[in-house]
Amino acid sequence: MLSTRELGRATRDGRVLLKDPGEKRTVLLSNTEQLEQLRRRARLQLDGTTQTDHYVFSDFTDRLTGRRLHAVAPLFGREDFQRDTFWQQRTELLMHMNALGMQLGGSQVVKMAMASCVQVNGWDKGVSGYYDTLLGIAQNDFTEMADRYAAGERYDPAQNVLGSPQYSHTKLFAWIYYVESLEIASVAQEKGEGIRVVELGSAFGSPIFTKRDLLPDQDVTFYGVDIRDDLLSASRRFVASRQMQGVHFAHADVTKKGWHARMMHIVSGHPADVVVSSHLLEHLPGDPKQIIGNWLRLTKKALVVSVPHTIEEVNMSDHEHNLGVEGLSGLADYFESEYHGRIQVKRDQIDAGILILIKV
Repeated sequence: MLSTRELGRATRDGRVLLKDPGEKRTVLLSNTEQLEQLRRRARLQLDGTTQTDHYVFSDFTDRLTGRRLHAVAPLFGREDFQRDTFWQQRTELLMHMNALGMQLGGSQVVKMAMASCVQVNGWDKGVSGYYDTLLGIAQNDFTEMADRYAAGERYDPAQNVLGSPQYSHTKLFAWIYYVESLEIASVAQEKGEGIRVVELGSAFGSPIFTKRDLLPDQDVTFYGVDIRDDLLSASRRFVASRQMQGVHFAHADVTKKGWHARMMHIVSGHPADVVVSSHLLEHLPGDPKQIIGNWLRLTKKALVVSVPHTIEEVNMSDHEHNLGVEGLSGLADYFESEYHGRIQVKRDQIDAGILILIKV
């Protein structure tokens, strides 16, 4: 439906986010000054303006060509570069575009939200500059929240439902990282020597950085893998800026043939002691049972897999699977039966979307 040929092109009115020649409509990312100039242009008819917490949307029709122009102007600053805020920005963009009849995929909305953040941070700093700023802020939030969990605060999945006004991305993932850290500590204590942990889908590196902060006295070497080189580069810059030891990142695609050999090469030919994957499974094509079974081959002892614990009514993240608690419980039943006597299935965190499998 949407052409990507001109995406990101700078114009006097803003940067092109989306362009659909067939339906004669363009979405522009503008600043407030550009938006005011658009409103003053006699050729453009202002059809309506909508303001949300983070954006102002102005919709125009070109009186000569009939083309529709949708201008999006951010209302936030760099102080709002937080994971929870970014989720809210995604939601606002998706809801407005859907109301205009533009049915966008989750990845398209993410790109739009990210572009708006890059603009706020400064086009001259580029995407990498925005990533570095975001990672520094987000990591502080994750570590602070995970420390609160370690001090005894509990996470209630029923009070953190996706799509609700009080939903917190930070609370959810900090809890996942905290639970993963408990399993890593348990395996390290049992082994009595250094262990290796593989993070499948390490993204910005926050899953690893948070667990590392939670386990300062453990001899753990982390290996993060992801398909996106831009996120891997951001993770490596963060490691270098803080002179971290025992943290490595590498490119790997778990959907491609030969991925298992690639993973073994990354960890120097030996299975990891613990493999973790937070909110990756739902994005992958194929049978989740087979995917998890393959991941079990990578670990000597423990596999921790997390997925969204609620079903998305609107697919904001381009998920291949909507598992939820019911789907995760079904996977627990399968592995308990199929690997009877060889796998211990921990179910105490399934309500939070976390499945823990322990080799015995």
